[in-house]
Amino acid sequence: MVKKIKLPKQKKKSKIGLPPGSLVFTGEQKMANPHVTIIRYNATDYQSSSFEKELPVPDPNLVTWIDVRGIHDPELIEKIGRNFDIHPLVLEDIMDVQQRPKFEEYENGFYITFRN
Repeated sequence: MVKKIKLPKQKKKSKIGLPPGSLVFTGEQKMANPHVTIIRYNATDYQSSSFEKELPVPDPNLVTWIDVRGIHDPELIEKIGRNFDIHPLVLEDIMDVQQRPKFEEYENGFYITFRN
């Protein structure tokens, strides 16, 4: 006879009652410190840097790709959002690990999310 093992259910962090745009990480923290890579490029230039303390000044002549590994830090996500003028609802979606893959176009850029 096979005995089923019941795993404890993880309680999903709730955003109920919070205003739209609230930054609540809904997943399980898998790394101690987030790692942010910022890639900026155009037809003639390519720059890649890791975020340490200061974010680069946005440059309208460069496409900017922000790769965040470890999205559990709401202060970091909010700082990136302020620096690059990212819509608060996009920041909320970034921290929601249950968010479906999607593409959204905004006046100042695009938001693309993938899941693996």
